[in-house]
Amino acid sequence: AARELLTGMGFKQVIGENAERLFANQPEIMAELKRQTHTYKLAIIAVGHKKRTYEVQISPIGPTAQIVAGHLLLLHDITRLKQTEDELSRARDSALLASQVKSRIIAAVSHDFRTPLTSIMGFADMLLVGTGGALNDQQRDLIRRVQNNAQHLSSLVTSLLDQAQIE
Repeated sequence: AARELLTGMGFKQVIGENAERLFANQPEIMAELKRQTHTYKLAIIAVGHKKRTYEVQISPIGPTAQIVAGHLLLLHDITRLKQTEDELSRARDSALLASQVKSRIIAAVSHDFRTPLTSIMGFADMLLVGTGGALNDQQRDLIRRVQNNAQHLSSLVTSLLDQAQIE
């Protein structure tokens, strides 16, 4: 099937045919044939404009390395493998981006919530010790509620950040 996609010729038509004629429209393959080299991946636009990826192995054939009578050309369609690699790469990139966004949110939550909460708890402590003047029982009770709620909110933020870092 790869032979027909590359050359447009059937099996019997390809045997014994000149490589320059077979692959005239495939400069990558011709370059490798001239270098008589190795295996590499090659993307090819095939019939119907579907992109296919092939692993191409080119090996010289001859009695010695200096005397080349021809070439053995093996094509292995690795399009599905390449598509899977590309999908995994996109998924990895997406997960990395999500992790970076999560880290930025955690940093923002940590700073934007903890800083005001620390101030609220500090001012409540100052009021309770009388820094702003004497307090009646009702005022003292209200400030303790503010203090308790601020501590509760601070522990919720800490739990949220701890959970986010575990994930």
